[in-house]
Amino acid sequence: MDHSKNATRGATKSAAPTATKRLLRWSLFLGLLSIALPGFALEGTYQVAIKKQEEKKQSRWSLTDWLAQKQKNRMMDLWLAKNSQSSPFEFFLELESVNYGANLSAFPDEVSNRNVYSGRLAAYAGLAGLRGGYAQDTEERSHWNASLNLRLFGKALQDTHLNLEYGLRGLTRKNLTSESEVFQNQFGAATLNLYFTKYFGIEGVYRKLLPVASDRKTSLEGESVDAGVFIDFSLLRVYGTWRKESLKFDNPAQGSTPGSTTQESREGFGGGLRLYF
Repeated sequence: MDHSKNATRGATKSAAPTATKRLLRWSLFLGLLSIALPGFALEGTYQVAIKKQEEKKQSRWSLTDWLAQKQKNRMMDLWLAKNSQSSPFEFFLELESVNYGANLSAFPDEVSNRNVYSGRLAAYAGLAGLRGGYAQDTEERSHWNASLNLRLFGKALQDTHLNLEYGLRGLTRKNLTSESEVFQNQFGAATLNLYFTKYFGIEGVYRKLLPVASDRKTSLEGESVDAGVFIDFSLLRVYGTWRKESLKFDNPAQGSTPGSTTQESREGFGGGLRLYF
């Protein structure tokens, strides 16, 4: 009996440390878990907050982003315009009438009122083009012109553009002795079209006639200025214009005094129609 009691007591003593160790282990595990779980929860909350901030950042409107997008759209539009497959060929047909007052320096008190009717035709291939025209005055005076054109700025004739022109102008007129004479002047010109809206704009033309002698040895040089407004109705342009022209005729063998020079000044208003196709 004593021997069995001693054995039971020994087993009880050896089991007590084991239970204590297990209790310590579970206490340590629970303590670590209580520390780790708040950390995991805090990390998850932080990630959610960061994700929300990123979403707000992506959807936030700002002036900088709007300007950047606008610039990007503009570059895309320019690229599309540059790479568009529209035809490079352009043509126009024009009819015009101008009423003006003419004055000769030989007769300063006399001002004649006259009309000039003209027609023009132009054909462009890209930036280069050809123009031709003919005009007839009611005073039995006519002139024609033909020129080579180069568009320095602008992508089309019906667009804001700057055009340079160089060519030849022929003039047939009656001089002070009622003799017919013919001039063929080289000339240079610059034309500017400026659109204020999609359909309305202004046009200005400056033309310089280089000196040349006629078949009767009369020298002619001069210049002219045009300024006007226009409205485009699709293919049709309706315009009004003001024109001033100054011409200088010089022939030593002609006139009341040897070496006489005649200045001719013209100024008036008119209008016309121009058809683009």
